[in-house]
Amino acid sequence: MAGWVQELNNQAARVMVDIVLIGADSATTLVTVQANRHSQILEALGVGDACYAFYAAFDPALSPAQRDQLVARPFGTMQALELAPALATSFDRESPVLRAIGI
Repeated sequence: MAGWVQELNNQAARVMVDIVLIGADSATTLVTVQANRHSQILEALGVGDACYAFYAAFDPALSPAQRDQLVARPFGTMQALELAPALATSFDRESPVLRAIGI
C-alpha cells in the first residue's frame, strides 16, 4: 500500500499512518509507518518538500480479499484516508487538516 498524507497546519510534521485490515467484526493494525518518504510526484506538483509519502509491503503477501479490506488512517484515529486524486479532509486528533492521495 502506498500513498501520501500531509498535515497542512504543520508541513514539517511527518504523520504516522496505521495500515489496518478491516474485518466483519474487527479491525487489525498490520503495520504503522511514517509518511516521510520523498515522492517525485509530490515534487513535480510542488507539495512542500515532497517528503510525505508512505509505503507498506506485506510478507507474506495479502490475498486479493484482504487487499480489498485495507485502509490507511492517521495513527490513533478512525479516519480512513480516501483514495482520490486530491483530497482535503480532517480527523479528530486536534483537528489538523490533511491531504492524501493514492499513488
